[in-house]
Amino acid sequence: MSDKGIGFDPTELVHRSKAGQVGWGLFSIRERLTLLGGRFDIDSAPQRGTQFRLIAPRGVTEAVAIESTSAGTVSNAPARALRILIADDHPGVREAFREMLEERRELRVVGEAADGLEAIAKAHELRPDVILMDVSMPVMDGVQATRRVRAELPFIQVLGLSTYTRADAQAIELAGAAGFYSRLLMRSA
Repeated sequence: MSDKGIGFDPTELVHRSKAGQVGWGLFSIRERLTLLGGRFDIDSAPQRGTQFRLIAPRGVTEAVAIESTSAGTVSNAPARALRILIADDHPGVREAFREMLEERRELRVVGEAADGLEAIAKAHELRPDVILMDVSMPVMDGVQATRRVRAELPFIQVLGLSTYTRADAQAIELAGAAGFYSRLLMRSA
């Protein structure tokens, strides 16, 4: 999709996101495409217009059910919610993520784990679509757990979480995580 409008500087989205001043729309689209193995590119500059490229792999489809709302209108809704496992050693963080995620009917938290070994066991047991994996946990850290999950259950996408530095992001992404998010940024957003 493209337009010849006023355009914008895409780096400003990063700055606004870090300041908690950006919504979830573009973020949500990018995350869903990433989980499908696709990507979402933005090419824009002031006074040059904007081009959005949404790239999804062939053969990946999501079943859609038609639902009637209480107002009598018809809406498309995912037939199956995205199943999520939360792996973090802080119970309060797990609870906050569960509450935030379960506000959306297309997301369902299917389990929680307090360390990397428990995350691997729960991944085998529950077969989630996505694991939100804390980088730093006792017993086995999130980097090692991500490496094992991606080797043993490659259909599960892992998203790394940490309150620390970009070095955490690099380590967990090298282990196979599809992305990395700072819990500090997510709290302020």
